[in-house]
Amino acid sequence: MKASSGFDEALRQCWENEKRTLEDHVRHSMGPKTLHEIRRSLRRKIRIFLFVGRIGRLTPASQKNLAWMKKTYRALGPWRENDVIAREWGRLLRTLPEVKTCSVLSGPGVPEGRKKRLRRKRMLIGVLERIVRCPFPVCQNDALRKTAASVFLARLQAFFSDKDKKLERLAQRWVRLDAGERHRLRKIVRVLHESWALVRDLSPAIPDGDWDRLLSKLDRCLGRVHDRDVRLGKLCRKKRFSRKKGWRRALLSGWSAGRANEQFQEIGHLLKLYLALSRPWKPEVEGVFILPDGFSPTT
Repeated sequence: MKASSGFDEALRQCWENEKRTLEDHVRHSMGPKTLHEIRRSLRRKIRIFLFVGRIGRLTPASQKNLAWMKKTYRALGPWRENDVIAREWGRLLRTLPEVKTCSVLSGPGVPEGRKKRLRRKRMLIGVLERIVRCPFPVCQNDALRKTAASVFLARLQAFFSDKDKKLERLAQRWVRLDAGERHRLRKIVRVLHESWALVRDLSPAIPDGDWDRLLSKLDRCLGRVHDRDVRLGKLCRKKRFSRKKGWRRALLSGWSAGRANEQFQEIGHLLKLYLALSRPWKPEVEGVFILPDGFSPTT
């Protein structure tokens, strides 16, 4: 059985839906939420590129577009970090209102001038226009339409199995992970979560299960740890927060560690649940992993 036109059309529909969602979201704003949504959209589109790339070699034009998306996603990272730092500083001020009255500690988190805001807006508009123009990825020799659905499923299951094994190894020693390993765990969780979300978009017959809901919770919790621990820790090392005997640095470091610690126990519990769950993409899970043409490993 071929990887039918139904599957090909479903993947293209995911691509178009992502484009429309992004256009609707940024129609009236170019603020922090827009930047976050653009980076999320880039991740989703990169995932579609990689899905198509598992069928056959991408054309040179598609490889070039994929390289641009990866480069742009990385380039937007520092802007996102500044948004998170400013947001976390605002939360700290709301949590500890007395800070505002202390001359040593008061002040904005990340000052941003008018010129910088305008440059940011122009940059986001340019990125958005390029994303909207970017065509659907194409395989050489039209491999997407010619590949058997069973071959695609085998490759997709191998992809999920590889990521799942890496997650399990990190999860089993969660309490001993350093900041870099926690961030690597977060990236694996996000890849699994967003890839499975794409599979569910391809096949509406897949039910909403505990596995993907658990991945969603893990992604959020690990993101909070990253925001409050790594990014706020980076803020503490900036010179403007290290003046006057390091009062701001001490305050931010302690507050950040306390906030991140709230998530550690919850993440440990979620990882234990994850290890105990069955995986919906495995061949023995009957009738769950179904492509739009009706093919599944058990049919």
